[in-house]
Amino acid sequence: MKLLFDIGNSALKWGWLDAETQFHFGGWLDWPAQADAVVQQIETALPGLEEATCWVANVGPRAALYPLLQALAARFGTYRMVFAEPACCGVRNGYADFSLLGVDRWLALIGAWRHHRAPQLMVVDVGSALTVDLLQKGQHQGGMIVPGVQMMQRCLTQNTDQLASAMARSPAVQEAQGLGRTTREAIVAGTHYMSAAFVQMLHADLQEQAGKQPLTVVMTGGQAQQLADLLALPKLVVTPHLVLQGLAEVARRDDAQR
Repeated sequence: MKLLFDIGNSALKWGWLDAETQFHFGGWLDWPAQADAVVQQIETALPGLEEATCWVANVGPRAALYPLLQALAARFGTYRMVFAEPACCGVRNGYADFSLLGVDRWLALIGAWRHHRAPQLMVVDVGSALTVDLLQKGQHQGGMIVPGVQMMQRCLTQNTDQLASAMARSPAVQEAQGLGRTTREAIVAGTHYMSAAFVQMLHADLQEQAGKQPLTVVMTGGQAQQLADLLALPKLVVTPHLVLQGLAEVARRDDAQR
């Protein structure tokens, strides 16, 4: 059994590979979280599990990571940290220093290549940061990083007293719904539209560079579906667990090399 962990700045997602190496999504928790809570969720989903190799990809705060690694090793036996590589699973890293590419972006590229084997892939991860990476026939061409939707919202409320006060008095809203009639609606809609405009414009530029070869956009992350609903792109697919699926490919490669 292989347990897979995608740890970001605000969420931990996990899944597993069964005996036939089929991927299954397990669940998620707000992060940082107590290590015991993570282990308990796994035990609830997989009763009777005794031993497993834990594959861990982390871009979140390290202070919370170490207690989790200790708990995973104590409960399941062993863990392996995953990092970006020069090449893996048919994908070649395009960074000048391959080790500096975030492992979440690296695994998303691997997952996108494995499941959407198109010549031109624009991989968009909508999390705490919004990242975009271009993959051409398995070669990573580089990417861009901008603040994510919630980070932009925090920036507004932390640096403008009146907006913060008005936001606190506004009822909760989950999605961008056009022009807002409360401060919260205005901020939520505005930040989503800013992110969508960035993706739309970058897609247009990259598609022009690609010529007639169509550019497939693969989106993942906690805000992916909300952002996708605002976009007008000819080839767009939302894959919620893309990083975990890339991690699954790395774990499968390990089996194949033995």
